[in-house]
Amino acid sequence: MKRMFSIVILLMVMMLAACGVPNPSSKETSKESGTKTEPKTETKEITIAANGGKIEKLIRDDLAPKFKEKYGIMINFVAGSSNEILTKVQLQKDNPQIDIAMYDSPVAVRAEEEGLTEAIAKESIKGLDSIDERYLIDEHSVPVLGYSVAVGYNTDIFKEKGWKAISSWNDLISSDYKGMTAFPDVSSNSGFTMFLSLAKANGGGIENMQPGMDKGKELAAYSDTFYKNSTQIQPAMQQGAAVTVQASYTIAGLHDAGVPVKMVIPKEGAPLQAIVATVVKNSPNKKAAEDFINFMVTVDSQKKIAEIAFYPVVKSVKLPENYDSIIGFKDSDPVYKPDFAGIAKIQPEWTEKWTKEVTPELGKKVKK
Repeated sequence: MKRMFSIVILLMVMMLAACGVPNPSSKETSKESGTKTEPKTETKEITIAANGGKIEKLIRDDLAPKFKEKYGIMINFVAGSSNEILTKVQLQKDNPQIDIAMYDSPVAVRAEEEGLTEAIAKESIKGLDSIDERYLIDEHSVPVLGYSVAVGYNTDIFKEKGWKAISSWNDLISSDYKGMTAFPDVSSNSGFTMFLSLAKANGGGIENMQPGMDKGKELAAYSDTFYKNSTQIQPAMQQGAAVTVQASYTIAGLHDAGVPVKMVIPKEGAPLQAIVATVVKNSPNKKAAEDFINFMVTVDSQKKIAEIAFYPVVKSVKLPENYDSIIGFKDSDPVYKPDFAGIAKIQPEWTEKWTKEVTPELGKKVKK
């Protein structure tokens, strides 16, 4: 009888367990700690902030659908310049709404210095070892779209005028080009790179920008204006400007728009840079963000990136021939990796000085 009673009790316990009687160890509220254990939620979407235009189109129309197919994660996109994105991330510091912020390299350094980016473990990005080291900055950012900032010139105008080819940053300063320039404003990455390059070409550099200031005043005198962004430079080049300084992908875009333009790496050198991807500090979706960054440096993604005229950062991928003939550079060309930390440190002060001292010189020799 006792044996029968024990069997009945055992069966009742088994039935109660099957019906889901709560296990004290799995309760949402622990009596010991009094804390709630929230159920783990799966990431369904992430938000990426990056430049608009061709980068937005690449991510929205090509990479995002493929990423969703592979990972089941949807991509939201916020368009803006590097500085605009940095401002958004700063304002959202205590409650980030962006998971991946993509910046030009100098701005990425500022974001890291302000504590706005997460460190990315090397093992999280499987393609990291295949990236050209000239684009790498630090463990807080991964280069995804490579470019240089160099000189672009209208080949038809140069041929018609019989002008000699540009070979130096100092060649930008010429009465031949007066009123026919489309130079960027110092507030842009291309504009500050031009400023720094003029300093380097005349014995200065990050530690001594004054030679760039002096040459900048001469440059301004032959120019009608400095252009705030590339969307203003394109119509200027279409309407007869002969020479510009821009990112290589922008020069390629001018070519696509029908401007007979070609890029030159001056003898003093031109910087290799990249638009880099960073995981925003305290993003709730760090793993998914790292997965997308890793997805961007796969060979297939880098081939798509090369097709829109960015330099692929993965060493095994090359520019298509149609762009290589316009913006490609040889191994012997003096491209270099800039001191991004040094640039970030001096940029605000010298940008202000250029604006106060160089910009007022605009156009003083155009009508002479």
